[in-house]
Amino acid sequence: MTDYQPVNRSPAGLIQFVMLSALGLLAFITIIIALIHANECPIERMPKWLLIYGIIYLIVMMTGLTLLAFEQKSKLYSPALVIDWLAKVIGLIWLGYGGYLVWGIWGIYTTTNKKAATYCDQTVMTFSNMIILSSTALLILSAFCNCMATLRK
Repeated sequence: MTDYQPVNRSPAGLIQFVMLSALGLLAFITIIIALIHANECPIERMPKWLLIYGIIYLIVMMTGLTLLAFEQKSKLYSPALVIDWLAKVIGLIWLGYGGYLVWGIWGIYTTTNKKAATYCDQTVMTFSNMIILSSTALLILSAFCNCMATLRK
């Protein structure tokens, strides 16, 4: 008999699956935007930030789906737990760095003169801001849900 058992298809598992799938889709879109606009923001390193952010959250999605797919009957899949935890911590730090990059230049960047030292592509800036705001909102929501789940026990 195997040490892994498929997780039952509970509503909570379905919600986790949908959220992880959405995270993976967003990570792919982030990577694509970063690659398309790789050299279009000399004022800061926004496309590089987006690329690394997308890669981190692809790792979070893959480890999350792995952990969701199997119940733990032994400690054999603990490397996935460690990778998931590390990716989330690094992602949180990287999110803070992205906020520093975006909001540090928000009022001074330009989208009209590509030769200006303060030029940054509008898509990169808008998408980066959207990523930071939505990730922060999801982080707060996740913390709230975890707290509520803990209080109910």
